[in-house]
Amino acid sequence: IDAYFWLKPPGESDGCSQILPDGSECPRYDADCGSQDSLGTRAGEPPAPEAGQWFDFQVKMLAENAKMTGSVVASVPTELSQMPTSSNPFEGLKFYVNPSYAEQAKVSIESAEGQVKTTLEQMIQVPSAYWLDTKSKIREEGTK
Repeated sequence: IDAYFWLKPPGESDGCSQILPDGSECPRYDADCGSQDSLGTRAGEPPAPEAGQWFDFQVKMLAENAKMTGSVVASVPTELSQMPTSSNPFEGLKFYVNPSYAEQAKVSIESAEGQVKTTLEQMIQVPSAYWLDTKSKIREEGTK
């Protein structure tokens, strides 16, 4: 392991349930998102919003089940810090912590309690990585 970072920020919906939180039908519903182990399909679970939208229930469930230890800001686990610098290309680098993710997460943090709240506060400090499948996304062309 060279570094820890989010590839997909926790709290972003993976896809909608058949019925959206506002009660309307999801126009991009995928039957795979309706399996019995999908979030939003069991009694007591809120419906899942469309992919990429904030899903408060999901991020709190992830925080509840997280096993975060030590400093999450460092990006490089402490056991690797004693290795020669040349063996870890990420050592000493500062990674991108997405401020817009932190803003979204603050809504969930404000309504969370106990260990879930503490974990969410740690999670917003974990760096993010983004997959760029086309060069045009670097120049913000073709993105929403």
